[in-house]
Amino acid sequence: MLIAIIIGLVVISVVATLIALRVKRTRLDSLSNNIRSLSTMQVELFGRIMNFLGRQRQEARPPAGHIEWVSKELREKAHMLLAEAESQVDSNNKSTLKSLKESWYEVEEGLDSAFDSYRKRAADYNSTLQTLPASILARLLNYQRQPQLN
Repeated sequence: MLIAIIIGLVVISVVATLIALRVKRTRLDSLSNNIRSLSTMQVELFGRIMNFLGRQRQEARPPAGHIEWVSKELREKAHMLLAEAESQVDSNNKSTLKSLKESWYEVEEGLDSAFDSYRKRAADYNSTLQTLPASILARLLNYQRQPQLN
């Protein structure tokens, strides 16, 4: 009887661990997709800023697997371009520039929030992978540690 109870508890623990790992991984995947979507929006807004200034559109594509590259690179360029546009804008285009700036900063805030959430969830997920019995199950099911993003 005692052995049956122990086996039952082990099975319950394993199932609960599997569910927890799957939920955490699903949340991380969702955040990654959100970051990619916001990064795509950022690239599009950067193109609109370039068009607003009458400049040749520059392609900015991140290397595969580097979801934060777009954000870092484009932020620096866009802030310089927005400052330049501010000094050159005439009264007819002030509302367009204001709209571009608001959109840019809204996407930037969304990315900051998404990166913060991702970092916290990745740290939690990675620490879960190191505990028993999750570490054993993770190896068996090929769950990988996730990057922490800087």
